[in-house]
Amino acid sequence: MKRVFLSFGVALIGSAAFGQAVITSGTSSFGWTTAAALSAPANRTGTAGGASHQFTVNGSANQSTQDWWWYRVNGVNAREFALSAQANAPVVNGNNMTLSYREPEGFTSTIMYTINNVNGSARVTGTNFILNEGNNNLDFDFFNYIDFDLGGTSMGDSASLASPNPAMRMLVTDSAGLMSAEWRVLDADNFQISTFNTISAMLADGDIDNLANTGDPFGPGDFTAAVQWHFTLAPGQQIALQTTQILTPVPEPATMAALGLGIAALARRRRRN
Repeated sequence: MKRVFLSFGVALIGSAAFGQAVITSGTSSFGWTTAAALSAPANRTGTAGGASHQFTVNGSANQSTQDWWWYRVNGVNAREFALSAQANAPVVNGNNMTLSYREPEGFTSTIMYTINNVNGSARVTGTNFILNEGNNNLDFDFFNYIDFDLGGTSMGDSASLASPNPAMRMLVTDSAGLMSAEWRVLDADNFQISTFNTISAMLADGDIDNLANTGDPFGPGDFTAAVQWHFTLAPGQQIALQTTQILTPVPEPATMAALGLGIAALARRRRRN
């Protein structure tokens, strides 16, 4: 499977107080609204890492509850841990954000997020640069977990895997028909979809767990999902893990009807010409 290994460092630009980290593009937003969600020590072995999460599109209500990263260093850890040892303050600059962590196993995790409005959708790309700072090989399993609550409610979401690895696409819809989401993940080894809080509780328990490639299709219900990467880093080696989340409002029937009338009128005008 293709992996993106890197040998250069990641520079942090600017500074901010340890606290919330939210980025915007127009009236769309993405991020975490409390400092504890990003750096509380209790998050390391609990389920609260990345809680108080928000993701909005074009001024919509919040469509998310949680988004975070867990890891396991095989041969060192006998369980999974959430990133929690924040090394620097969050860096927020317009539509870009950088979060940085230095974990006790001897690696750093630098996560860069960018939000953009694209054709009426809000698109967020997150890239996690993981660097082995130690003197020994580190054998990793890394996890990214999300909890969408489309339509502003926890229930009524459905999901399906539109394409498998290495370029995974997961589609999520809401029974109210007001919002859809897409989760794209590069080069993950496993996935799992399940109702809240099965996956987060599994990552936070006291033993070793791996995702089971189950839960597709899902719903309607209280959707959560995670992906897993397995890789080994030599001393000084770095890898980039990447995901993309997309929120798209579903046009109301009246809007679709008006759009259809406009297209029909344009077609008639072209025929007359």
